Amino acid sequence: MTAKMSVVSGRLVDPGGASLTTAMVHLIPFPMGVDEVRRMSATAGGRFRFDDVAASKYMLTVSDTVDGRSWNTVVHDVTVPGDVTDLLLVAGPSVWLEGRVVREDGRQLPFDPSELRINTVQQTSSAGFHGAGNTRVESNGSFLMRSGTGGLSLGIGGVAPRWFVKSALLDGVDVTDGSFDLTPGAPRRLDITVSDRVSRLSGTV
Repeated sequence: MTAKMSVVSGRLVDPGGASLTTAMVHLIPFPMGVDEVRRMSATAGGRFRFDDVAASKYMLTVSDTVDGRSWNTVVHDVTVPGDVTDLLLVAGPSVWLEGRVVREDGRQLPFDPSELRINTVQQTSSAGFHGAGNTRVESNGSFLMRSGTGGLSLGIGGVAPRWFVKSALLDGVDVTDGSFDLTPGAPRRLDITVSDRVSRLSGTV
């Protein structure tokens, strides 16, 4: 039994002209198997090429270790068979988010805040969500995270049992349960309040 194999190739672009050897391109098939994700480093000029790509639907993403360069807006849906060439993926800007996680009543948290992780995610393709930034909270409750820009939503993981996120204020605006826009520029302030004062509702049907 034979099947047509295809090529997926293109070029990454840094608007500032910096080297792209730290950028990693990921070709993720759907439905996804752990061993099926293909990865490759871009050349200094940003070129990448996947040969022998089997027929499937894929999500093409880019990760990087360079501060100030974000790839959350370049996620592509790719359908194979059929060669997909000359993709042009341009890096976008990023912005710093600084803030603190505090207890509702102002007292010291009874659990280690360093267990908490803050992340921003963006729905950048029909396949799902893609991370734009993430960081771990310090033991004193403070955090500093670099995030990609655009329309994002907030994720907070590692909250202790019986605790919940009561509010997340971005520059004073509540973004706890909704999306928000991040634009390049000065650092943004994110204040997160957690509480164990849960409500209970009971009744009879």
